[in-house]
Amino acid sequence: MPYRLNKAANTLQLNRVLWDLAEDIAVACSCRLKTHEGCTFFCIRLTRLRDQLATYFSLEEAFGYFDGRIDFAPRLSDTADKLLQEHAQLQHRVSELVTYLDVAQPRSVARRLHAGSS
Repeated sequence: MPYRLNKAANTLQLNRVLWDLAEDIAVACSCRLKTHEGCTFFCIRLTRLRDQLATYFSLEEAFGYFDGRIDFAPRLSDTADKLLQEHAQLQHRVSELVTYLDVAQPRSVARRLHAGSS
């Protein structure tokens, strides 16, 4: 599992917003979400992470980020395919977690989430 986290961390460094969100979420988790404010902060950051991942992955895939590398080094084709699959898996897992939190959280947190994402 640590290898996957390191791999994900390297990918997130390509986009500072994603890196900042991941760091915020890690800090919130390390505080064990003891307060209502901590939970709200976590929910908001996770929702933003979901949205940023969707944007980032869509741009990466739409603009053929991997195509140039595959043309240069065809042996990377399998690796690129794996990364695209990991994009979908990660996006799905984060979306499921956000959906779960949306159902489980109090209405006040939901209002803050929607106000913060506008």
